[in-house]
Amino acid sequence: MLHNIYKKIKHHFYDYAWEMPNLIVISGQKCTLHCKNCSNFSPYHSSRLDFYNADDIIQDLKNIIKRIKCLLHIQLQGGDFFLHPNAYKILSYIANEDKIMNCTIATNCILLPKQELLDIIKQQKFSIRISYYGAANEKNKDKLEKLLIENKINYRFHHYANQDNTWSYCGGVKTPKQTKISTIENYEKCGFKVCLTLENGIISRCSRATVAHLVQKFIPAPKDFVYVRNKLFSVHDLKKFWNNRKSSKGIVTACYYCYGTSGGKIIPGEQLTRSEYIEIRKKVNV
Repeated sequence: MLHNIYKKIKHHFYDYAWEMPNLIVISGQKCTLHCKNCSNFSPYHSSRLDFYNADDIIQDLKNIIKRIKCLLHIQLQGGDFFLHPNAYKILSYIANEDKIMNCTIATNCILLPKQELLDIIKQQKFSIRISYYGAANEKNKDKLEKLLIENKINYRFHHYANQDNTWSYCGGVKTPKQTKISTIENYEKCGFKVCLTLENGIISRCSRATVAHLVQKFIPAPKDFVYVRNKLFSVHDLKKFWNNRKSSKGIVTACYYCYGTSGGKIIPGEQLTRSEYIEIRKKVNV
């Protein structure tokens, strides 16, 4: 009897058969660009949530990894990951963690990675995802591609959810709350609902959903997140959260304030003017 109870409890917290498909990890909101229509609102967060502590990021990953068979794919992004002052430490952990099978590093390529980072990324499990921002990163895109070829590093160009180098307009700071029917319709079509994201100790449906409430000023529900730093964090809860993406059960509060990939197509990487960015900084610091 006690043995069976113990097995049930253990299975709740651990599942050594589960191959977790995908996880995006946000290293911080500091970015080399100030995009006008950033879906994650990085220009609003960059001074307050610039970089998350590398040790905390690593410990969060360890809390997940020790409970599962393996993590098939991890994607590092920010802001821009290469801005992180301890990027080397994070990459070193991933390089030496056998349970992490593949790692993609997303970059806008404004800041080229240092050689010590390139030396790690040469390992087979790593690859670079270069986001296309049009005029904002046209020259650096070519520089990074040349650098990666020279170092024999795998890379690919990212053409976004629309696959045509356009962004989907997810909505802005003042996007009004949508009806339940509209939210469900948008969610069913949304290409981002598979983007399970870990940021600062919490996991949510996508990289917008982890922080949107800080800017859009709505109150998230406890069910919107899986709390990795909670002592009761379990694989059962994480798997349930992941599997719920397939139905309206996967909707989190942030979805009510987002158009997902149903928003109109817009130019990627359009930059805020200096005056617009200063105005944002004033509002954030009030």
